Parts: sequence; structure tokens; C-alpha cells
Amino acid sequence: MTNTNAAGSKREFTFGRDATSNVSMLLDETGKAQASYGYTAYGESDEAMTEERDAFSTTGATTNDKNPLNPYRYTDKRLDTGSNTLDMGARCFGPGTGQFLQEDQYKDALGDLGLSTDPLTQNRYALAGGNPVSFMETDGHEPSSSYTDRRNANYYYSRRKRRTSGTAASERAATSTRPAYQQRVDNSWREGSGRAVRDSVAATRRAERADDVISVVKNTVNSAGDAAQGAAREAGKIKDSARKAAYREANNAYAEARRMADIGKTRAFRSLQRDFKPLGALTGPAGITAVAGLDFAENLRKGQSLPEAAGRTALTTAGGVGGAYGGAVLGAAGVGLFTANPVAAVGGAAVGGAGGGYGGSKAGDWLGDQFFGPEAE
Repeated sequence: MTNTNAAGSKREFTFGRDATSNVSMLLDETGKAQASYGYTAYGESDEAMTEERDAFSTTGATTNDKNPLNPYRYTDKRLDTGSNTLDMGARCFGPGTGQFLQEDQYKDALGDLGLSTDPLTQNRYALAGGNPVSFMETDGHEPSSSYTDRRNANYYYSRRKRRTSGTAASERAATSTRPAYQQRVDNSWREGSGRAVRDSVAATRRAERADDVISVVKNTVNSAGDAAQGAAREAGKIKDSARKAAYREANNAYAEARRMADIGKTRAFRSLQRDFKPLGALTGPAGITAVAGLDFAENLRKGQSLPEAAGRTALTTAGGVGGAYGGAVLGAAGVGLFTANPVAAVGGAAVGGAGGGYGGSKAGDWLGDQFFGPEAE
């Protein structure tokens, strides 16, 4: 890192990092410590371990929090002194609150769903999966094992050194004589290699989470298929039950029809038909006409219009005739179940006819009220 004052003077500094890639020291050109930094687990500055001296002061004056010499601090990320937040890449982190300021998310639906299925990222505001001691944030998305990332980064860096210089000893000798800018290039390459390894690990984890999501979807589809088959079986059972119920109802109706036919064959019923046939032929039309005429005249007297009076008369007459006929038949049939005496059958028919006629006429009046409205007295 190069620092320049207002007079144009420049000083070169080198970062020193701890085991979790936090910037812990700042060394000048001679290797002396210009600053030291300490942190809590969630990135707040540890005042007892943090001290930073002004780069161009001859008295050893320290810098203030709003104008630091080095802005790179916790997890090697840049500190915004105005808001006291760290730029973690995808999001900003607040050391004071111990959590991210924005929710973690991916633009693709599958990757975003994977954040909810991974225990380390289910809390989308947590730092390093809620365990910054064992894990570290790489890009604001993925918590990674700091040990694994350092090991992979050191492995690839050592291979590069062997290819370029042949031996570690010659590399160290060459490094001691290299100018500062070339050492900065090496440091940048080393840091970039570490980030590349971490990004590769993060991509692998996202792929694994995608496979987990696909498995969940497959299991859900299979469960839905099983549920559909179960519903089809239940529907088949309901259909069979309905068919059996309909078959029983049809048998019951057929048995009732046969019973009524047997009643019609009894001697009392035939006698009733024979005795009432001449009487119906003589008095039926005349009686019905007389009753209908009287009812029609009464409706006109109540102030009803001709269509309304005619309609109410027709409904009342039809209901009375139908009720009387049905009541007579059922009364005679009911008596015929107990005795074959014609006189008893006639009495049953008379009682049934009277009751049926009365009920039928009342039903006709009710229908008239439904069609024409309540009848005025």
C-alpha cells in the first residue's frame, strides 16, 4: 500500500494478516510495525490491540478513526469510516450489529432456494453461518472454512514458485532483493489465488445445494403421485358404494310397485271400482262443474281479475279432484289390507276421498298465492 501526503512524499507499507485473513499489522519499508489491529469475533475493533501511527509524523502521533492510514481491516475488507460498515462484496456488513445490512439472495431461483436449504445460510443476515471463529466470509454470499482456503491457496502458490524459480531457497533469495512494487505484485497474485480457490469452493457448494433441491422436488412429485393414486382408489370405492345404494333403492321401489299391484288385484278393490264407476259417470262432471263455478264466482266477488279468478279456480279444482281421487284409492287400498268387506272398502274410500279433496284444494290455494300473490279477503 502506498501513502502520499500533501507535499507529495510517499511511503510504502505491507499488510500482515492473521489466520483468518484479517489485516493485523501494517509494516513500513524497513519492516517496522506502523500499525497493529485487533478485532472481536464479529469484526468490531479491539481498542486494546489496535494502534495506528501517522505515516509522516516525527513524534509518533496516532491517527483518528475518521481519517485512518489503512482502510482495509476485518477479513481484508475495506472499512467505510463514515457508516462504520465493511464492504464484503455482495453486501455491506455492520460490525456494531454483528450482521449484514442486506438480505442474502441470488438472482436465479434455484440458487436462492439453496440458501434456505443450507443450515449455514438459512439466516440470511448472519455472518459466516453464525460462526465467524470457524468460518470466514469470502464474497458476502458464502461462508468458507478458513483452514481449507488457506491450505488450497498455499498449495497452488507453492506450485507456482517451484515452476518459476525451481527451489524455495532461490525464491526466498530472489524475494529479498526484489523491489517493493514486484513484491506487491506477488502479494496480489497470492491473494487472487486464494479468492479463486474460495470462489471455486463456493460454486461447488451451490451445485451441491442444487442437487439437494432437485432431490426434494423429485420426492415431492413422487409423493403427489402416491396421493393421486390414493385419491383414485377412494373415488372408486365411493363409486361402488353409490352403485350399490342405487341398486338397493331400485329393488325397494320395484318391491313397492309389486305390493301395490297385488293390492289392486284384491276383491275389495275391484268391488270398489265397480260400485263407484256408475256414480262417477253420473255425478263427476256435473259436481266438478258446479263446485268450480261457485269458486269462480266467489273469486270475482273478491275483486279478482278474470285471468286471476280463472287461474285460482283451476288450481283449486284440480287440487281438490286429484286429492279426492288419490285419497279414495289409498283409503280403499288401506282397508283392503285388513278386510275384503265391500262396505268397509266404500267407507275407507269415502274418508280418504274427503281428506284428499280437502288437502288437494288447500294445496291449490297455496299454489294460487305463489303465482298471483296473497289472496284478498
